[in-house]
Formats: sequence, C-alpha cells, structure tokens
Amino acid sequence: MFQKIENLWFFTSTINSWQKILNKENCQIIIESFNFITINKWIKIYGFVLMPNHIHIVLSLEKKNKIAFQRDFLKHTAQQILFNLKKENNAEMLLKLTSTQNDRNFQIWERRPKWILIENELILRQKLEYIHNNPIQEHWKLSKFNDEYFFSSAKFYKNGIQDFKFLNRYGEI
Repeated sequence: MFQKIENLWFFTSTINSWQKILNKENCQIIIESFNFITINKWIKIYGFVLMPNHIHIVLSLEKKNKIAFQRDFLKHTAQQILFNLKKENNAEMLLKLTSTQNDRNFQIWERRPKWILIENELILRQKLEYIHNNPIQEHWKLSKFNDEYFFSSAKFYKNGIQDFKFLNRYGEI
C-alpha cells in the first residue's frame, strides 16, 4: 500500500509560554542553524515552517541521534535568540522568558519538544501539508497562499523554487 519509511521524523518545538519572538531576524538564526547542521550532516531536512512561536521540521537523522540534535540545535538557537533580545533591550519579553529552573536565567524553548516517527508516505504527505498550511490558518493569516510565506518549504514543493540550500525533497539523493 504505502511504502515504509525508515528514520524520518516530524519535530516540533515551541517558544516558552508560546511567546511570539520568531521575527525575521530570529528566523534567520534558525535558517543559518539549518544550513550548519545539514552541511555537517547531522540531519537532512525535507520540510519545515518557522512560525512566530514554534517550528516544525520533517527530518532524518544522519550523524546525531535525537537527543544530541535536539540539545545542540535548541541550545545554539536559544543562545542566539537571547542575544538578540538583549541587544534589542527587550526587557518585557525577557521577563516573560525568565526561567524557573536553577540552571539558567532564561528559557527560550519549551522543554520536551515533540518527536513523531513518520512511518510511510501517507503520513509524510500529511505532515508536509500540515506544516505548509500552518501560516495560512485563520488564526495566523501570515500569508494568503502557503507558497507566499517565506519561512517554509511550501514554495519548494509547490513551485520547485529552492530558496534554502539545506532543503531536500524526500526520495531524492
């Protein structure tokens, strides 16, 4: 029926308390991190969307396991985003992101991001459709059409336009 898929994951991480801090500059931090981790063959990315307060990625693990990828990626992007918030002198937002943990002053990403194994092509198509349509949902209205939203792989899948060098189409080498 549907071909079985190995080592393909749907990864979701949310900004602490669902704060909307993923502006263009902070999204660029994530894009640069995607470039680094794919060049260094930690993961392959097959689809993604960066929303104002969360991210979704369809990925396969290459060199790193789930825990190592999650730790390194979220720690690096959190440090860079925190640096931006401090640079902007955004005291109100920093207060909202103050950590209750003793090991840090701020918590950018919620603890326990979500990992879902993608077991076949039907689930892969469903996850890609979900992330590509996320920006056009009624409560977001970030663009009129999914392929108009820049921080997404929708344009790549719909029109074949490759804005992100880290992006792969599943099944292509």
